Amino acid sequence: MFFFKSRRVPHVIDKVPGLSPQPHQDLQASSTMRRTRRFSESRAGNVSIIFGLMAVPFVSFAGLSVDFAAATREKSKIQSALDSAALAAGRAFQVSGSEADAKAAAALYFNKQTGYNLTVNTVDQGTFVLTVGSQENIPTSFMGVLGSNYDTLPVQALSRAQLVREEQGDEVEVAMMLDITGSMSGSRIADLKSAASDLVNILVNDGEDEVRVALAPFSHAVNVGPYFNQMTNTDDDDGYGGTCVVERTGNKKYRDHPPSSDNKYFRTLNAGRIDENKTSSYWRCPGAEIVPLTSDKSLLLSEIGSLPTHGHTAGHLGTAWAWYLVSKRWSNMFPSKRAPSSTTDGVRKIVVLMSDGKYNRQWFNDNHDSDEQAKRLCEQMKTSSSGVEVFSVGFGLSEGSEAYNRLEACASEDQEDGIKHFYPAANGAELKAAFRAIAFNIAQLRLVE
Repeated sequence: MFFFKSRRVPHVIDKVPGLSPQPHQDLQASSTMRRTRRFSESRAGNVSIIFGLMAVPFVSFAGLSVDFAAATREKSKIQSALDSAALAAGRAFQVSGSEADAKAAAALYFNKQTGYNLTVNTVDQGTFVLTVGSQENIPTSFMGVLGSNYDTLPVQALSRAQLVREEQGDEVEVAMMLDITGSMSGSRIADLKSAASDLVNILVNDGEDEVRVALAPFSHAVNVGPYFNQMTNTDDDDGYGGTCVVERTGNKKYRDHPPSSDNKYFRTLNAGRIDENKTSSYWRCPGAEIVPLTSDKSLLLSEIGSLPTHGHTAGHLGTAWAWYLVSKRWSNMFPSKRAPSSTTDGVRKIVVLMSDGKYNRQWFNDNHDSDEQAKRLCEQMKTSSSGVEVFSVGFGLSEGSEAYNRLEACASEDQEDGIKHFYPAANGAELKAAFRAIAFNIAQLRLVE
């Protein structure tokens, strides 16, 4: 390897004979050469040129970052407003049941929060999914230099709210006591059918078995249909009784123990009528049968839609049978898919009691009256070992009346605020709102997207 070291060389002209040196010319030429050499070796101009060339993309990228950051902030604002708008729509739908009200509530809330308009706003009645969305063009500050197509940035956002259970994967078992007595005839039974159907539509999804609903229609007796022999241990009936039962006697009469020789079987309507010398056909068996737990929405809606009205108000019987249909002690009393779970672990068990009148029909003198029997049944049903949560609805009842007080006392208290799960309803609209409120309590409105 060779290394070169520069050294100063003496002027050759000094050593050439006959030539006299020219100091001025020599110095001038030397100075010019030095300037030329320094200019050719200078790199300072390159930096300026490179900086000039890079300035445009640097400024462009900085501008893009500013515009994208602004668009991102605006999208976050829009998304937050959409989430709130979806929940606002759900609350409006809860109160009125109107799709138009839900859409109006979402649009109004979103516009006030952002100044924009909703471009997507739908309510799916089948799955109860409320969808709201927006697509906006946000003005840019820097990107416009790239052309008119970049004067704005498109921003899209979407939010969905749906009724979902508090703990997904857990089971919910709901039994509705439905008053089908004579006083419910006409518009009242129509109101009940609409309200009970709403609850089913909100809670039960086709193809899902995690939520099951049972029906306990009642008047002066309860029609147990194909389970008559199992409940009474007899086939004896005179035609008026049909497949109806009344209360049982014995020390388990206010408990949820299944019928047996030890726990006592239920007495037939025929037996009760004979005991009280009631032979009128008015005391015939009510036509609507109990419906054990099912997730078959079509079946539930069909049974609710065909409810008849007839008879007096044995409220204690409706209370008892709504309890039985979700009681863990009754897990072997119905076919497996229709039977209540044998545990409350991961299973929310709910009874909904609904009536429009005083409990005025009991059958045996060795039992208390209907109101007292209902009181004792409710006390047992609400014990911690039962694991049953009770909601109640009083339809057209005067505040402070015996029936009003009984339904209010039967209701469970909310674990958070201690308020009773009791809903007085003065008319059909309030009855529908009460059933919807119960359904929304069971299935909370949550954001799903």
